[in-house]
Amino acid sequence: MNLIQVVVTAVLTTLTILALGLVAVWSLWPKEAEASAVVAAHASGWHSGERSHCDRFDTAHLELAQAVAVTVLDLDDSQQATLDGIVVRMDQWRADAQATCNSTEFHDVDSGLLGLEMLLAQSATTVAELRPQISTLYASLSEEQKAKIEQLAQRHHRHRGGRFAH
Repeated sequence: MNLIQVVVTAVLTTLTILALGLVAVWSLWPKEAEASAVVAAHASGWHSGERSHCDRFDTAHLELAQAVAVTVLDLDDSQQATLDGIVVRMDQWRADAQATCNSTEFHDVDSGLLGLEMLLAQSATTVAELRPQISTLYASLSEEQKAKIEQLAQRHHRHRGGRFAH
């Protein structure tokens, strides 16, 4: 064996042993300890760094979706105007949701559920307002534009399905 084969074999063997060890430890780990570890990690802020749950209502996803729609669909002026109205309303919802989240006390179950109820009510109102606008925009798209949306949606769902499949 040459030096490269020895190094590759040693690295692969080490990784295999580590993987098998991890699987063995994880399979023997009690479910209660697993849940405790997740709760402790969540409480420590590990999943979010310095950001709170409320900070997740930022504009990044909305801006990305708008940029993708404009770029991929090559919208005409009328379609662009309809999309702009949708984006404005979505940003209003985002700001309202963030404000509701920030004003919600999560110190007990009842106040947390009240905040969730308010957020869901705001979301339902927004969807009811946006549905006609989105339907109008979709009806105005050409068959080619609709096909592009379907392709994007299928890729997105395949990606999420593979990554977060239950």
